[in-house]
Amino acid sequence: MTLRSALWEAPIPSSRLPGPAEAEKIGRVSYGDYFLAVESFLSGNDFKPLLLSVSSCTGLPAKSEHIECIRVFLVKHGEFYHPSHIEADIGGNCFKFVLNVATAPAGFALINREYNLLDHLGRCFPYGFIPRVYDIGRVKTSVGRPVEMFIGEWFEGFYEFHLSHDPGSGRTGIVVWDGKKGPHFLSEAQVFQLYEHIAHILTAYYNPFTFEHIFSWHHAAGDFILKKEKGNLSIRLITIRNYGPMLENAEKRLETVLDGLLIFLMNLSIRLRVDRLDGVGEYAWAGEQAAKGTVWGFFNGLDRQVGLELIPIELADGFKSYLSAFSEEDLLEWFAPMIGGFHPDTPGLTLILNNLDKHVRELYHYIKNFLYCV
Repeated sequence: MTLRSALWEAPIPSSRLPGPAEAEKIGRVSYGDYFLAVESFLSGNDFKPLLLSVSSCTGLPAKSEHIECIRVFLVKHGEFYHPSHIEADIGGNCFKFVLNVATAPAGFALINREYNLLDHLGRCFPYGFIPRVYDIGRVKTSVGRPVEMFIGEWFEGFYEFHLSHDPGSGRTGIVVWDGKKGPHFLSEAQVFQLYEHIAHILTAYYNPFTFEHIFSWHHAAGDFILKKEKGNLSIRLITIRNYGPMLENAEKRLETVLDGLLIFLMNLSIRLRVDRLDGVGEYAWAGEQAAKGTVWGFFNGLDRQVGLELIPIELADGFKSYLSAFSEEDLLEWFAPMIGGFHPDTPGLTLILNNLDKHVRELYHYIKNFLYCV
């Protein structure tokens, strides 16, 4: 791309979804504005954001005179950010980072909160499931439009994934958008592993005493990414839009803590199953392996908190006893008011309602199966 190309002057898309109206393009930041804003941020104050990021990774000071080359790759377009992959050759080493760039009000409203949440949760929960963040700032384009961004950890070899129609099996499966090997589908065992890991991660960040949890995440937005190594999967959560109490003004009694764990598990089991086909198509419902993975991942997430002494083992064991007394009808009765409280704009709400009875049967089966096995 050169400064003379037509693309340089073209407005960047407002989201990953297709079909924005021409009128919506007016006033949007162009590709040229985007890359110049990134350059301005990274080079500001004698390359402070970049050098601070390098020093945070190595524990050693980095100097601007050691910078040899900086490469910027615009990765994708989202509702909130237009992230870039940054490669910086410094002192004979190549350092890689992500730069989340907000160019519109939706992103501006989120970016400072997300930066602070990633920083806070990264310090409170030493798991490494979310990216470390290093610096945040704002610059302006040549015509005075604001552009805000923060630099953070890049997860090398991780790719986005989505529900998709598998032409090989004729069924809906999980396709991985592998940039090196090309798109490919996960096996049934890997699909279970995927959902188990995601449930594990989200449960590991749930605080059963304050009822705080990560929310506003979406499969369709590519919030989780995966890496395949020798048949095993590693999962990372790359964005945290909100973290707050699931229950407002609830008394912190044992009964309420146990109820909160159940509500968290139920909500998790529903949210995990909703995606858009190929990330941008119609809403789709994940198969039964998602329900199984939710149960195993939830309890493994609790075990992780027990191992780090964030919660007592008595709480995890007590919840298993509490849950063992439930019948399938009891579980369905608990689901009804929770689903009834969903906002009408909840992604895939019609799909959720149509699949609810079957979902509860599957979830109950895997809960009982898990409790019997342990």
